[in-house]
Amino acid sequence: MRRTTIFIFLCLASLFFPGFFCLFTLTKPYRFDEQTTAATITSPTKIHLADGSMIVFAEGFTMTADSIAGNGTRYDLTRERAQPVQTLARDSVMFMEYYTKKLQTGPFLGGLAAPLLFIAAVQNEDIHKAFFGSCPTVYSYDGEHYALEAECFSYSISPKIETFDLDRIEYGQTCDGQFILNVRNEALETHYINQMQLVVVDHPPEYEPFPLNRPFMGRKDRTILFGAASDILEATSKSGRDVRALLSERDHQWYQSDAAAVQKMTAGVEKDWLDISVAVPPEARNMVIALRFRNTLFYTVEFYDVLLDGYGARGIDWMACK
Repeated sequence: MRRTTIFIFLCLASLFFPGFFCLFTLTKPYRFDEQTTAATITSPTKIHLADGSMIVFAEGFTMTADSIAGNGTRYDLTRERAQPVQTLARDSVMFMEYYTKKLQTGPFLGGLAAPLLFIAAVQNEDIHKAFFGSCPTVYSYDGEHYALEAECFSYSISPKIETFDLDRIEYGQTCDGQFILNVRNEALETHYINQMQLVVVDHPPEYEPFPLNRPFMGRKDRTILFGAASDILEATSKSGRDVRALLSERDHQWYQSDAAAVQKMTAGVEKDWLDISVAVPPEARNMVIALRFRNTLFYTVEFYDVLLDGYGARGIDWMACK
């Protein structure tokens, strides 16, 4: 939490302080009016001559009807040689342009407003979905709100290994005889959906159906019925943290490996585990564990940035796998 707080503070500071302390200017060139007979220009000026050379008056110049005077530098046609110049005749000038700087209020005000926009963005749950998860995402409707139900394509990152995803609907309700699902592309990826079907499982009220996925591909039945859930008595992570409260309820809270375990993954294989004790009913003979887990962009990053990275353009061949 401390590292997270510091990170958020630095993000806000990086957005706020540039807008508070920095002034933004726009440098714009203007063509000098050739009809002007006398003038004093204090802005940087470029003067193009008939022979293709150019004179730069960085601090401006003074002009009369016949001549131009100032502290300038003359560059030849190739812009490779330069020499100082103090005066020149006006009839040798083909074109003049000077530059002015104007204060821009837009970036200044935008820099001040950036922290407010940042805070508003991180409060928006739809923004979070674009950073984590596996698309397409499926939402169900309960008559008032849409709830996230599933993140599909967990096993179908290429045509060669594609298979079915069977996901449990937790929150959806029938509304006026209709069961509404919303399928979204929130990570701005490209998807090819071969089939999408709503499966209804009839079961006694004291049981709950859960899906069987890839590890049970040989079975014809795609669901398993669970009886009453046993209470979790103890739950401890590998690092010794008590996670019983985190696992006991069905909600949007998730256990995830701590930062130290994730850092060790960069050096080699690192395993994490949970020690769980449950209350065993007297008549029980077998125990089945149902895991509710979330996919993240980790596998996507691993596939594209690690597995395919070494193949270069040849990595496109995976699309042709059948």
